[in-house]
Amino acid sequence: MVNSQNIRQATIHYSVSKIAILIPTWNNNQYLLPCVNSILAFTGEESHLYIVNNGDPENMKGVQPHDRITFLQQNRNLGWEGGLKAGLSESTEEFVIFMNDDTYVPMASKTWANDMLAYFKDPKVAAVGPSSNVVMGAQSIFAPLPALDATILKVKFLIGFCFMVRRSALDEVGGVDDSLPGGDDFDLSIRLRKSGHELLAARDILVYHHGFKTGERVNGGPNVSGGWNSVEMTEKTNFGLMRKHGLRSWMDAMNDQVIGVYGLH
Repeated sequence: MVNSQNIRQATIHYSVSKIAILIPTWNNNQYLLPCVNSILAFTGEESHLYIVNNGDPENMKGVQPHDRITFLQQNRNLGWEGGLKAGLSESTEEFVIFMNDDTYVPMASKTWANDMLAYFKDPKVAAVGPSSNVVMGAQSIFAPLPALDATILKVKFLIGFCFMVRRSALDEVGGVDDSLPGGDDFDLSIRLRKSGHELLAARDILVYHHGFKTGERVNGGPNVSGGWNSVEMTEKTNFGLMRKHGLRSWMDAMNDQVIGVYGLH
């Protein structure tokens, strides 16, 4: 059994790592545990995990104390965006990975974090996202892209199930916006590109994604009114993004999502 006193406060962490991996979670132990174990198996001292527990301390059952894990127990459910902000406030690493708790890093992608990190040698690159089975846009392994022989693509948006972002670029554009009704990843993508940064989809890196596990438990599925990925939810998200960025910027992000093939400068 997990001793809740041990995780109620953040561990003081003076990092020598480059990458902070932020995992907000809410009562999703079934998927969280294999997610964390896969990350620990396929990352080293270059990364540190910040698990933001928005739910019951029992959600941490089976997640063993580790010198590369900081547990951030919250006293209420901050949601995805709030969880990211809590993780950002406690971490200091130069690069940050936003990661869903229902993801899994397979052995085939055992160098995934360092492979993404390599693209940040280019100062224009603000964020890099891997491919997956449950994701939209150019990151989808099923996307009918015209340049399928290209492994790295410049894109207009990245999906927040898993991507690495340069902290200085994130700070430059104002961080995570938790005031929107959804679509924080689209919002951040639009802001980063407006500031002149590049976003890359790394199609040769795969992170498995079970998909929608917390969203559907909290809100219901797409066939429920207002449920996760329902028509109502999609419209609410899209209108929120249009109000913030304008119709033209929103439409530009949604259309012709692939800008071109990326070549390291």
